[in-house]
Parts: sequence; structure tokens; C-alpha cells
Amino acid sequence: MLHTFAADESRKRFASAVATCLAPGGVWLAVSDVEQARAIVSDLATWPVMRPTASDVLAAIDSSVRWQIPLWDAMIVVSAQRAGAGVLWSEDLNAEQQFDAVTVRNPFAHDVNLT
Repeated sequence: MLHTFAADESRKRFASAVATCLAPGGVWLAVSDVEQARAIVSDLATWPVMRPTASDVLAAIDSSVRWQIPLWDAMIVVSAQRAGAGVLWSEDLNAEQQFDAVTVRNPFAHDVNLT
């Protein structure tokens, strides 16, 4: 079972970007684009949100040392683990890298494995 999660702040930033987006050439989005943007934001609103606790931050500090990755990356990995995700989609971490039960996948890779 693939669990997906999104950070609340990222969701807010995406919604803000969609709400203020201009098409190329400075033309406002067409009605169909606005409807599609609303559908995307409505879907994102149903995703579970991981709100890190102090124990998550402490686990990320330990994980940063263990895996030799930056603290912010460790925080993302720990959040994915705590959310029950088996796959973490990231272009920043090494594709196919394993962090215990979490596998990193690059969404922009040509040979991306969707499972």
C-alpha cells in the first residue's frame, strides 16, 4: 500500500501559486485551467499531513548522523517513515536509496519505478 503525505506548508504554497499564476505572456488562466487548478488543490486537501513533533526532530538529528545526510533531508525521511510511506519521491536524494523501509524514487527519472 502506497502512502502519500504532503507538508502543510507545501500545500499552502502550491495553492497560493496556483491562485496567483499567470499563463505565459501575462494572460490570466483560462476557465478550464482554473477548474483544473481547483481540482488539484481539492485533491491535495484530502492528503494526510505529517506534523512533526519534538521526537521527530530528535529522530531526524540521529538519522542525519546515521545516514550522513543534511538535517532537513533527514527530517523529510523521518516524516515519510512515521507516515508509513514505502516510497519517498525526491529529486534531491539519491534515487533507489533505502532508508530502512523507505525507498527514494526520482519522479523525473526516465526509468522511474512507480511501485
